[in-house]
Amino acid sequence: MQPQKNNTKLKTVMTHIFNRIRNLTFIASAILLASLLLISCSTLKTSMSASSKWQNGELPVDSAAYKDVVYKTVDGRTLELDIYMPHYIKAGTKVPVLMYVHGGAWVWGNKTAIRYTFRQYIMRQLLNSGIAIASIDYRLVDSTSVHLAQQISDCKDAVRWMRLHGSEYGIDSDNIGIAGASAGGHLALMTGFTNDSEFVGDAALSGVSAKVNYIVDYFGPTDMNATYHCNLNALFLSILRHKMPDLYKTRNDQLYRLSGYDVEKQKKQVVEECKKCSPISYVSAKCPPVIILHGTGDRLVNFNQSVDLQKRLKKAGVECELIRYPGLEHSFPNATKAQAEDIATQTQRFIHTHTNVAINK
Repeated sequence: MQPQKNNTKLKTVMTHIFNRIRNLTFIASAILLASLLLISCSTLKTSMSASSKWQNGELPVDSAAYKDVVYKTVDGRTLELDIYMPHYIKAGTKVPVLMYVHGGAWVWGNKTAIRYTFRQYIMRQLLNSGIAIASIDYRLVDSTSVHLAQQISDCKDAVRWMRLHGSEYGIDSDNIGIAGASAGGHLALMTGFTNDSEFVGDAALSGVSAKVNYIVDYFGPTDMNATYHCNLNALFLSILRHKMPDLYKTRNDQLYRLSGYDVEKQKKQVVEECKKCSPISYVSAKCPPVIILHGTGDRLVNFNQSVDLQKRLKKAGVECELIRYPGLEHSFPNATKAQAEDIATQTQRFIHTHTNVAINK
């Protein structure tokens, strides 16, 4: 009878092991799926353009605008921005400006995003309160020469250009803030957190400061290694490679576009580059004030990333507000009209607090 008991015990142990492996497979798959949702252009496009209870197309904007203003030329390509001016401006005064960085998983999108979904409420309220908006384009990551570092330098160059040329458009160059949503939130944070000597782009603009007065972050990733799970252990990676080869490849391809390195052959470099391009790596007492607006129902960018950033900033002595929207998903597609208006109100309030001159009423 002893062999039968041993076989029964062995069977029980093996069943337990297989169940653990099955659970690990499920967990690993869920982790990768979550990160891949972030980099899926079709998924993000759907969520960012989704209809909602409060959205009915584009809100009319009564504003003078300067369209397609070139702020930089790189590799034969011009990078442009649109400047939306408040309708009412006191004679002889220059207005504060909010630089806006669009989202799109770093691989798609353009400067027109400011006019749609919840952002249109922000745009209308800011313009009505005397704040100009400059919505920028930047190079999108690819598999050759454009990666996160180049995008960050583009955003910083847009701020440098505005500081240098803003007065020509009626902008107060001492009152510049920056905002962004999703990938744009990440780039806005990197622009505001890093020193002028870091991520230098156009040599003609390098002598101009890219410092901003404040940052508005809408659900932006703050830790790129955590977002893309760059430190998954060998067991998880092996399971994912065999169980979900297409998604495994998609993740690796995206990490190459972001970092410029092959995560299978150059994992150390990928991790280092993701750390270099993560806002949490630059938290210090020198960071400007930050407001974060994030929904707790976000399944693309973990809400805890915003919680962690706020804790780090407060520990460094930096003002940081975190506005929580219970149940709101990534890009706020399920927001009510009242919530969209509150997002705009919170944004305007924060900007007003950190603008050096009285905003026109």
